[in-house]
Amino acid sequence: SLFLKPVSPIRINSSAKLRFTIRQSTNIRRFRFSGTAMGAATLAAEIDRATVPAQRARKEKMKPLLVNLGGPTIEDPGTKERWVSGREFKGAEWGYKGGSPRKINSNKNETPSPSLSAIEGIESFHRKVENGSYEVTLYFCDRWAGGPVFFFVKGEGKRFVRGAIELQKDTPSQRRGVVKVTDGQLDIVFDKKKGEPILNAIRIVPK
Repeated sequence: SLFLKPVSPIRINSSAKLRFTIRQSTNIRRFRFSGTAMGAATLAAEIDRATVPAQRARKEKMKPLLVNLGGPTIEDPGTKERWVSGREFKGAEWGYKGGSPRKINSNKNETPSPSLSAIEGIESFHRKVENGSYEVTLYFCDRWAGGPVFFFVKGEGKRFVRGAIELQKDTPSQRRGVVKVTDGQLDIVFDKKKGEPILNAIRIVPK
């Protein structure tokens, strides 16, 4: 419990309002707030959730996510966008499942690019999010397999990009679509048909 006491008494009339703000509201699920005057309880309110401040804080935190799968964190010198290094999904925040990292050897003068690394054999990608719509962009470039690679992509159980993904060696491509989330987690699943699905990078932007 936490007891707050003003430095000096707060003198208000019967119609005045007292505003109470909690900055770290995202960590508060339930609390009881009360005030007293002359020893008697005069104000009491039970709140299941700090709804408005918590929603505002979550909205501020839900920023675009750019992931360089299979490679290190890089910055695009042209757009100044920061692509964070990929990681496996452990049930919190975000990450991929299945497959293994692949890289190509690049010289020091080569421009950093997500197309220089990938996860080959990726099964899915997940991100904990607020319910709503998200624009998902997938980046592909097969620099390793050399054979036919053919697969479908689903978001929240539905195909959100048109047609199948067919990769040609050393030919970058991308697909973009909107996925609606209702269960607090964005799930992208790769349904392989021929060869191993390859994903170089992914961008997730709240709509």
